[in-house]
Amino acid sequence: MSIPHLGIPPLTLLPSPLPSTALQVGRLITKPAPSSPSSYLNPSRILIDQDYDDVGHRWYKDVVRVSSVPNKDTKKDGVVFEQSLGASLLIPEKDRPTKEGEELGTIESEEVIVRMLKDPTAALNKIFQNEEGKTWLQNIIKSGQNNDVYMITALRTVKAASYKRAALIPAGPQKGLWEVVRYVPEGEGEEEDIRHTGQGKGKKRRDSGLEVDTGSKWDVVGVEIRRVEMDGEGGGVRVGEVVGEEEGRGMF
Repeated sequence: MSIPHLGIPPLTLLPSPLPSTALQVGRLITKPAPSSPSSYLNPSRILIDQDYDDVGHRWYKDVVRVSSVPNKDTKKDGVVFEQSLGASLLIPEKDRPTKEGEELGTIESEEVIVRMLKDPTAALNKIFQNEEGKTWLQNIIKSGQNNDVYMITALRTVKAASYKRAALIPAGPQKGLWEVVRYVPEGEGEEEDIRHTGQGKGKKRRDSGLEVDTGSKWDVVGVEIRRVEMDGEGGGVRVGEVVGEEEGRGMF
């Protein structure tokens, strides 16, 4: 999360933002998380608003490390969001991108909402007490995937988000620190262009926008995933520990 907020757990940054309709808090998924309907269970017909906690506030910002990914269809490089560095405008030397194809970007949004399950295990039991949930679980057990079931227990969604490239400039007398500045849009003054991008007169300016287009007003940018622990057919089920960031990102 970019700005710590009481009661909100640290969430894993998605490799790429998704439209808000793509994921739901309480969704059960198998690993990896394929798009086949049989491999996930949408809880929207089972869980109700009282099963969730929603925490929102105005304005959201996150500085992220991104890497370029060639896209043969559009002939433009796509981007993968690799790591959240938080909302600070100053970053230490160790966080400077050093690998080829790596750069910094920013996510800025006018509003953010984090939805969480009030009691993940209670929600899980409610799902499996429902006929739809029972059938899905039985099919998962029969397929031998019962050790690879996970639950989405929290999501961060941002409204009308702007995804931009960022540059670094020395932070004055503060040695070892760098100031994060957004690239200026094309058409602005040369002096500002030099400050933000290091490019001067006669040099082609780079597009400031990151190649992100979800087609949605609300985007999902962060997720918490927990492993579902079950004792076999007819046994108990419970929600286990939060999966690690690398494992969680590998599901999307």
